Amino acid sequence: MASCNFLIDFVKQVLEHPSSIAIECGEQHISYDDLYKRSCQVANYLSAQGIRQVHVGIHVDNSIQSYANIIGVWMYGAAYVPINTHEGKQRIQQIKKRLSIKTILSREEFDEFAGTEPNSFLGVSPEQEIAYVIHTSGTTGMPKAISISHENLNAFTSCYLDGDWCLFNVNDRFLQSYELSFDVSVFCYALPLMIGATLILPEDKGVKYLTILACIMKKRITVCSNVPSVAKYAFPRLSEVSMDSLRYCFFSGESLHGNWAMAWMKAAKNAQVYNCYGPTETTIVCTWEHLNKLDATYFNAPVPLPLGTPFKGVDLKLVDDEIYLKGAQVFSGYLNDSDGVDSTIQNGFFPTGDLAFFDHNKKLIFKGRKDEQVQINGYRVELGAVDAIIRHDFDAFSKTILFHDDEMPDRIVTLVELEVLDVPQILNKLSQQLPAYGLPAAILPITKIPINENGKVSRSAIRRWITMNLSGKN
Repeated sequence: MASCNFLIDFVKQVLEHPSSIAIECGEQHISYDDLYKRSCQVANYLSAQGIRQVHVGIHVDNSIQSYANIIGVWMYGAAYVPINTHEGKQRIQQIKKRLSIKTILSREEFDEFAGTEPNSFLGVSPEQEIAYVIHTSGTTGMPKAISISHENLNAFTSCYLDGDWCLFNVNDRFLQSYELSFDVSVFCYALPLMIGATLILPEDKGVKYLTILACIMKKRITVCSNVPSVAKYAFPRLSEVSMDSLRYCFFSGESLHGNWAMAWMKAAKNAQVYNCYGPTETTIVCTWEHLNKLDATYFNAPVPLPLGTPFKGVDLKLVDDEIYLKGAQVFSGYLNDSDGVDSTIQNGFFPTGDLAFFDHNKKLIFKGRKDEQVQINGYRVELGAVDAIIRHDFDAFSKTILFHDDEMPDRIVTLVELEVLDVPQILNKLSQQLPAYGLPAAILPITKIPINENGKVSRSAIRRWITMNLSGKN
């Protein structure tokens, strides 16, 4: 069993800085001491249920109470499972059944359970195995349940707090850029609460990237983590803003391109900026590339910026161009419907499904998803190659998928964010670099590629959009 380093460090901050602000949300805020007391109430409430719970659900919302719920669940000795009410009743029922969830916590407070520390909170390091369970999107079937242990999480936080590359301090103000159903949210709240800093929750309104920009400047954020789409959609405005309070910026979740990053770095002139990589199965992120020290030629290259080198304790290798990862951050396997574990680990290594290569400088460059290598009439096609050419030659963002409907054979469809779309010109450029069988059967203009609530490309929304705009058409 692994102890919870978060609880040990959090309680240390409670004892040393009880009146310091732990979390701030709009005009509301809570001190470390009050957050601790609220968390104890949650743990006591769970203990009073009379049944031992391994997994406890937490409704995803933008409230301070959500964080007291998480800490309280860990004090109680269980794992938390974020539940997004927008996901639909059927999916929520599947998750509850799979994990035998009896309790789902929300904004409700538990004042009647105040006064004592929870019985299971033994010396601020209760023996507990699982920290949280994150579910995949499930766009290709039943969502996979990714179980992250405290050992995994301890290894992750130690890479930041025990190293010399990120010198966080009690004066830092961390931005929560993600929903709690997205694993990078753990980075945003865990690190500040372990060092006595402040977590800032942005106001839940308006366009996501604009909300983040406004919050960084208004709240004088010093540490933030974002998906690259924030920099992408903010790109036209970045020359007009100054994010001079930022000390550290991290990007992860999708490919980061040079012009977006360069514009962000100019607007955040005092920040150390990192491009990071890691599937949810490897605990948030597990590689980093320091962009401030990166050769300038990479920012003008047609490929995404390098993924970086592995964190301490993480081994990385390529097998047929697929990234394999091993180490203390790597999960043990997916939870299945019989409370067992479906292991995908091979000799200690997790096959990520992400494809990459080492360039002439031994930099790791992302080249697409293994599941985006599709078969068309017996030929293997890499869908990401279409998007890379469109980006380089037309400076436009696109997304290419293999589209299926019941009326037509499978076909390659590309959505391009261009108001004026010259399809023959794009096809001409593509045909100069790709074989005929790898060309899109349809190229469609779209105002904005659909993204989910955390800023990542939404494949399910793309397929729905294509179905409405293309299905049944030649």
